[in-house]
Amino acid sequence: MRFLIFRKWFIARHQSGYCHSVNTLEPKQWMTKVYHDGHGIQFLKHLSKKERAEEILTTSLRTTKGLYAKTWDKLVPDVQQFSSLFNDGHENVRHLCQNGLLVIDEHGMRATMKGLNVIDAIVVELLSI
Repeated sequence: MRFLIFRKWFIARHQSGYCHSVNTLEPKQWMTKVYHDGHGIQFLKHLSKKERAEEILTTSLRTTKGLYAKTWDKLVPDVQQFSSLFNDGHENVRHLCQNGLLVIDEHGMRATMKGLNVIDAIVVELLSI
């Protein structure tokens, strides 16, 4: 199993595809698990292509750096490319940009400080695309 570190969370690359991992929370239990299993993962859930895209979008936009186009294209290659999916020509995206909630540039997309205050609503809009 290989892990792709993406900011402060993981998407585990497993033989069967990408998985979401949940680590053991208690330090003593985590150490015991690491000692016995070689890792502290308590739970792995296989992610569908759609779930992987949603996880990356949701988690990335909650940071000030946002979502890099290269990251999207690398981790979600089987979903539409970033540039064609999230362009400012799309009505929802254009509306968010015009209201000063979202910025899209050559690097990717990020929420403005104003947008970070309402990021849950922005993510719902973007997931509806």
